[in-house]
Formats: sequence, C-alpha cells, structure tokens
Amino acid sequence: MKDDGIRYRYVASDKAPEWWLQSLEADVGPIKVVSQEKAEQADLVVCVFADAEPVFFDDDIFTVCADCGRAIRHRPHAPKKPPKVCINCALQRLEQENHHGDV
Repeated sequence: MKDDGIRYRYVASDKAPEWWLQSLEADVGPIKVVSQEKAEQADLVVCVFADAEPVFFDDDIFTVCADCGRAIRHRPHAPKKPPKVCINCALQRLEQENHHGDV
C-alpha cells in the first residue's frame, strides 16, 4: 500500500504541506490529523515507553511521563505545550474522565 506509506509519512512529519492537511480526510481511524498550531492545544501527548520495540526513528526524544515519571519517547515535532504521558497514564486519565462523567 504505497499510498498509505506516503500518507503516514506526512502524519509523522512536521513538513506536511498545508494543502495536504486541508485535503486529507480529517480522521485516520481514531487519529485526527490537525495543524501544528491546533496540536499545541491538545490536552496531552500520548507517548510510547522508552524501551518499546521496534524503534523506527533515530531522532526520537527521550523524556519522562508527566504523571508517573516512567521513561518515554516521542517524535521531535510532537506538540511542545501539552504534557507528555505514557499510555498507562493516558488510559488512567480517560478512565477518570469517564468515571466522573457517569456521576
């Protein structure tokens, strides 16, 4: 699926042309493709564990989860403002939101 490879390369790149973002269908499954400016308004950035395999990129940024302190990694063009959290903490936040919504 050559087209998907090209499509996802743009999703993983900060160099995606604006015309491409505007012409792309807004949703890629549960992932919504947005501009870098809009991404900076996100509530959080969900990151993989630092030791997750396989490693696809040599330029990943290594840091720690804003909630639990576990080592994580993310792409260098990830939004700067939102807190970076591991998948476990992201799921905990989601569960808490859902629980509070049920009250």
